[in-house]
Amino acid sequence: FSRFSQVDSSTTRQYGGTGLGLAISAQLVELMSGDFSVISTEGIGSTFSFRVKLDLPVGKDDRGEPPQGRSLAGFGAVILVSPNAPLRDSLQASLNFWQADMVLAHSSLEHASKRLQAGFHTEFFVISVREDSDIPLLAKVHHDYKNQSTHWVVL
Repeated sequence: FSRFSQVDSSTTRQYGGTGLGLAISAQLVELMSGDFSVISTEGIGSTFSFRVKLDLPVGKDDRGEPPQGRSLAGFGAVILVSPNAPLRDSLQASLNFWQADMVLAHSSLEHASKRLQAGFHTEFFVISVREDSDIPLLAKVHHDYKNQSTHWVVL
């Protein structure tokens, strides 16, 4: 993670940048006593990750209420799909904080699809796609329910 360094140093490279982003990120993670790593295959892509230890907040939840006129109340039900339990729990907590009318959380697209087939109507469909193998089923579910007034958010 050297400053001003990139794998492709040619003047005709496809991606721009100064070569500072990863160096700065690694330095910030180091300042938080964490570790920063990369898994990379040339020509395929890279995955960057970091780990830091964070303290849990002490005391009651002090977030209070959403700002006046900014809640999701009255916008309709939400179906939330994520195979990643911590992400699903976090998104569900955020939707509950913003007073979404009803949040149905599922670990798989198949479960959510069955809920829709049973006649459940949702205004919002929030899905975290984990793998390329999820795309065909997502496309089918979207096609089957595109005539409904459902808003789709794909992460």
